[in-house]
Amino acid sequence: MTLSDNDLQQINEDWLRERTKKELLYLSHTLLVDLKEARERINQNSANSSVPSGSESPWFHPANDTDSEEDDDTPIPPPPDETENDKTQASPEQDSQDNSDSHNSKRDVAK
Repeated sequence: MTLSDNDLQQINEDWLRERTKKELLYLSHTLLVDLKEARERINQNSANSSVPSGSESPWFHPANDTDSEEDDDTPIPPPPDETENDKTQASPEQDSQDNSDSHNSKRDVAK
């Protein structure tokens, strides 16, 4: 793994906003390499690594393991558009107005 736990804890939205495009591209590549390595480790079993078969659970059969994520052809979704996030996030004033409207409509129904 390239990034330590401490490195990951320091990355937040503010930290990301301060980075240049080149730094963000490098970080994305580093995170991708780390993620692929972590998934390879998680998916290791006696059929695809040097893990001895006796160390696995008796109900695990690697030959019957059909959950292959490599066959997944699902396209990668595009990153969210910041303008969409602005539209979907209601302001506190709007939330309180929405709540009072729904509360008033309940009173009308009760009459």
